[in-house]
Amino acid sequence: MLKKILFSCLLTSVVVPGYVFATTLIFDHTDSTWEINNILGVGTSDEDMVGLEVTVNFVGGGSETATWELSGAGGSGAWGSSWSLSMSDGSTYINSMHFTPWNFSVDQDIKISRIFIDAGTGASVFDATRTMASLVATGLQQSTPGSQSGSPFTYIGMNDPFNTIATYSGEVVLQGMAHQGDLYRYLTLDFGTAVQGSFQFSADTDSFGDTITPIPEPATMILFGNGLLVLSGFTRRKK
Repeated sequence: MLKKILFSCLLTSVVVPGYVFATTLIFDHTDSTWEINNILGVGTSDEDMVGLEVTVNFVGGGSETATWELSGAGGSGAWGSSWSLSMSDGSTYINSMHFTPWNFSVDQDIKISRIFIDAGTGASVFDATRTMASLVATGLQQSTPGSQSGSPFTYIGMNDPFNTIATYSGEVVLQGMAHQGDLYRYLTLDFGTAVQGSFQFSADTDSFGDTITPIPEPATMILFGNGLLVLSGFTRRKK
C-alpha cells in the first residue's frame, strides 16, 4: 500500500469568541499522477480554460457539474442552475503578487458544502506554493521548468468566513521528470460552514498543450510486469 503523505499549513485565521475561522491548505500526494509535455504559459487566459469542469455539492445532498466556457461580454466561467464560478477577461497570472480573481456566486436560498475544480479538462494545471518538505525532497528546486512561483488558494479581501479546507491533488509532472511539488490537476474546497452569497479567491494556474495522460502507479506497474512474466512462461511451456 502506498504511504499517504499530506502536507498542510495554516494560511489565514481570525479568532471570534466561540469560533475559529481558518483556511487549511493540504497537498495530497496519494492521488493519481498526470503527465504533460510542456508548459505553454505562466497563467491561463479565457481561451486556455475552456473545458475546465467545476462540480458543486449542495448542503442536504446532490451535486451539479458545469463546464467552463467563454461569455459573450468578455471573461469566462462555469454557470450552474443556481451558481457560477467566473473570471474577468485576462490571464490568471498578473505578476508574482497579483492574480486575477475567481468569482464565485450562489443564490441566497441555496447552500453549498464543496467546490471541486478539474483544471486538466481545460488544458490547465494549478500552480501552488511550495512547502519546505517538498523543496528538500526535490533538492530545493524552486518550481517545474517553464513555470514560475505559484500562489495557493486564498480568499481576496477577507479572512476565511467558511472554515475552508483547500486540497490540491492529482500531481502533474513534465514528461520524464519527477513531481516538483508545485503543479496539481485538482483543487477541492470543503467548507466547514455552508456557503451562501458570493466571494472571491486567488488560485494561480498554468496552461499546457492539449494532452494530459495518467502515469500508472508503481503497484500497477508491478502487477503488469508480473502478468507479462507469467504470460511469457506460459508461452514458452506451450512451445
